[in-house]
Amino acid sequence: MHFFYAQQLGGQDAPCTCEDGANEFVRKYFCDCIYSTSDTISFAFGMASIAVWLVAQIPQLVENYKNQRAEALSAWFLVDWLMGDTCNLLGCLASGNQLPTQVYTAGYFVLMDVVVLMQYIYYSAL
Repeated sequence: MHFFYAQQLGGQDAPCTCEDGANEFVRKYFCDCIYSTSDTISFAFGMASIAVWLVAQIPQLVENYKNQRAEALSAWFLVDWLMGDTCNLLGCLASGNQLPTQVYTAGYFVLMDVVVLMQYIYYSAL
């Protein structure tokens, strides 16, 4: 059986432990164990998805800034989006054994949601 996540001992993160044959780069930098071509393809698509999502809100932020308004956005949508991403982050933190990329990505999404919501509030007050 493969060890897909870092082993935790007494609340302390142990080094990521994989069976022989795991991709060393992924183990070292992402604390994940991948062995086969299909694992590698899946990992690559997952990283590509994260990369796309990391920049997904930037065009909206830029547009809001250029136009000095955000009235086309729904406040309820933004609040709902923030609540969903916050629940995702809290779930990652509560489980205690999520991959670091999952926790960092969840935190980033909460931060971006707050920035967009603050833009909405700021430009609505002008």
